[in-house]
Amino acid sequence: MVYLTIKEESDERLHFTRQPSLNSWAILVGFSSVGLGIAYYGNDPFWLKAIYLVLGSLIGISCMDDWEECDFNKSEGEIKLKKISAWDLIFLRSEDVVVAQLSEVTNVNVKEEKVNYFGTTYQVVLKFSTGMSFGITESFTFGSSKEHYAVAEKIRNFLNIEEDAADNDFLDSASSSSMEEEDTADETADDFEHIDQSDLIDETDKSSMQQADDKKCDDQSPDDVPVETE
Repeated sequence: MVYLTIKEESDERLHFTRQPSLNSWAILVGFSSVGLGIAYYGNDPFWLKAIYLVLGSLIGISCMDDWEECDFNKSEGEIKLKKISAWDLIFLRSEDVVVAQLSEVTNVNVKEEKVNYFGTTYQVVLKFSTGMSFGITESFTFGSSKEHYAVAEKIRNFLNIEEDAADNDFLDSASSSSMEEEDTADETADDFEHIDQSDLIDETDKSSMQQADDKKCDDQSPDDVPVETE
């Protein structure tokens, strides 16, 4: 399965296109055939057979992929993402267009998403300086991850972006902060090692001991005081 097709590649422009896959066309033909088979072999009225045929075709159209384009243009300094579906073509609606600044792209990565019982899907994602991430295709797609990584590498080479530059900065900052925390913990441990045991006596214990000494002095009678003899 081809993830994206290169329509134009030059020093000033990198243009990708994506069309509905063979699976999409197979699903369309399959549902249309089911509707046609029910209508042909059934004994229902003509209007009901027509409903079966139309309903099968509509379900197949709903399952089709979109026609998509991703255009990197250095001369204009823009990225244009275009998308048009089968419904847009049927109802003659205009395509959806998203425009972004080429200078704001900081990194290009491949994002993975696991689907239960079906495997792993992939999507090439653009990271912008504003913190926003945007996929060059509308949804995650199945297929070989090598195709997705090859597209991401081609975009990075076109934009002269180093791989995982932002991620490396994040890892460096995280490691430096962890080292600072370890140094702080070591200093705190050293401070505790030099504390005298007598300093750990609670203030309440000190006051209670002082009160006991004072009471002992008050209870001592004058007769108990030893008399010096000449």
